[in-house]
Amino acid sequence: MHRSIRLVASLPLAIAASLTAVPVHAQVVEITAIDYAFQAPETVPAGWNTIRFTNDGEEPHFVFMSRLPEGTTLADYETQASAAFSRGWTARRDGNASEEEALGMIMESLPPWFADLRMVGGPGFLASGLTSEVVFHLEPGRYVLECYVKTADGEIHYMEGMIRPMEVTAPEPLVATPRPDIRVTLTNDGMRVEGDLTAGRRVVAVHAQENPEVGFGHSAHLARLDADTDIDDVVQWMNWLAIDGMRAPAPVPFLGGIHAMPTGETAYFAVDLQPGRYLFISEATAHLGMLHEFTVR
Repeated sequence: MHRSIRLVASLPLAIAASLTAVPVHAQVVEITAIDYAFQAPETVPAGWNTIRFTNDGEEPHFVFMSRLPEGTTLADYETQASAAFSRGWTARRDGNASEEEALGMIMESLPPWFADLRMVGGPGFLASGLTSEVVFHLEPGRYVLECYVKTADGEIHYMEGMIRPMEVTAPEPLVATPRPDIRVTLTNDGMRVEGDLTAGRRVVAVHAQENPEVGFGHSAHLARLDADTDIDDVVQWMNWLAIDGMRAPAPVPFLGGIHAMPTGETAYFAVDLQPGRYLFISEATAHLGMLHEFTVR
């Protein structure tokens, strides 16, 4: 659940789309998740990169991507930032702290440079055996790729090895953004969904119109629901500090999405909608009503 506590900085633009909308000169970067590691290149060029994310593990995974502050290394991130979250979660899991106390432990332990961490989103929650195709515009710098879903025993995936660095090198020219079929607008009053919610290949635009003044930012992940799925169970599962929060297995299959972005940014992802029930849900703010259920007829 690594997030900047106050989202005020201007961050790199992250755009995700179907490969059908990708410029022909965009490089394809393959990232594969297994239980528990990422297979990914060490370096990629700055600019537009098509990221093809495949979950070959048995558990749900995602790729949360952050650009490190100047002078900060992956070792700093692991021993200072990741360690702070791990200590808070371990105290919570072992019954030594409430959710509020665990969060307080995390906040007190985070290093000063954590406020300058640049979040760039990343491919959202993805069920086992699925592949998502997204496009991101990345600025030069050092990045961290990580997954913080938990095992059934409550071990955070990055503690098991799902964290690695990636270097983004010299910049490339910008290209046009995709044309969305569905628009998801995130505000502090709720999640607004508009557009073509019918079966077929759809490009979803997610716009972070607002984020909380204090706390973690809004995001949008898409889940497929069964006829008898209880949405409250999904909301509870998304609570990272709950005892059973984000532990494998997930209560629903996730189809992708976009992690938290800074206020004012827009990102895109593609999905094949089939008839059935669906849910857009925000990871950190679902309990505040940041979700939207819809049915594809």
